[in-house]
Amino acid sequence: MPEYSKKKPACTSLLIWDAEGAPPDGEWTPVLWREFVSTAQPDAVSIPALIEINADLFRKRYLAWVYELGEKSIHGKRLVEHLQLRPGFSFWWMTLLAEKCNYSKSKQIVDAIRLMAFDEWATNQSISRVVLSTANQSLAECIRMWCTNLGVVFEWQRITKSIAPFSWVKRMYHAAPHTLQALAWFGQYLIDRWPLRGVGLKEWQQTDGRITFFSYSDNWVPHAAKQGRYESPYWAHLPDTLQQEACKTNWLQLYVKEEKSLSAKQAADRIWAFNNTVRG
Repeated sequence: MPEYSKKKPACTSLLIWDAEGAPPDGEWTPVLWREFVSTAQPDAVSIPALIEINADLFRKRYLAWVYELGEKSIHGKRLVEHLQLRPGFSFWWMTLLAEKCNYSKSKQIVDAIRLMAFDEWATNQSISRVVLSTANQSLAECIRMWCTNLGVVFEWQRITKSIAPFSWVKRMYHAAPHTLQALAWFGQYLIDRWPLRGVGLKEWQQTDGRITFFSYSDNWVPHAAKQGRYESPYWAHLPDTLQQEACKTNWLQLYVKEEKSLSAKQAADRIWAFNNTVRG
């Protein structure tokens, strides 16, 4: 049983605060959706803190939920079977749900786990009204359905989110048919990554390494990369240990394009340098 389940607020109203800064005072119990409790509001409930306390529970629960979704029977066949492309391979395993990448592709996974934590905590509370302050429409719909199922009064205090106006190029892009959008996106993707074509391909074809690691270009240690040495805070001392043990390995680096990241040309130069050093 989660440690927080015994705590019961005096108020029957909740203010779920999904915004910057401190929530306003009122006749409610503040529920911080993305922050930890501060000394200014010691009676608030922090959803991130609840998740941290019961990390294993909610990790297992979320993974089980995704798995059970794939095993869901529809017209006598599992969803995995409905999406089967060939024997032993289903498109389900290529979907964003199955991939579970909350880093960049499926950022709503974080809110899904927060909803699980909130539901677990709220089970033992006496709640008659929920006020939600957020700019997230998807979150508002989920909380609204949760309240409807339990007969709880729901109120959404929509927060206006400032959005920079689109340039005329982006306006034309979004106004174009989806097929043209896809072609334009793919063309831009090729142009951005064209310097990476063929980089390390010869070494990959000739490798006798039996173990392959997949990593990302945005976690290279800059000073080491400039010297042609592969170091990463994600892998810590593992590359050095493998080198010391004379363990032959392959490293497939996935290029990540961000505002402050290396260009594709710079990333290609670093990969060439890695391959030309003993430690690469």
